[in-house]
Amino acid sequence: PRKEDILWISLIGISGTLGQYFLTYAYMNAPAGIIAPIEYTRIVWGLLFGLYLGDTFLDLKSSLGVA
Repeated sequence: PRKEDILWISLIGISGTLGQYFLTYAYMNAPAGIIAPIEYTRIVWGLLFGLYLGDTFLDLKSSLGVA
């Protein structure tokens, strides 16, 4: 891999690690009933990013899985 690729891969790893750390911290310090609904928005964010990047479309099978 090129130096630029290593930089991007490192940034992805660091951001994923920080995201997991802060999610764990949130679950330790707040009631799960407040944090859990926020977690369910992952599906919506994933769909929006997929539509933005142009490679994901919601089909019938996926929409039934969301419901």
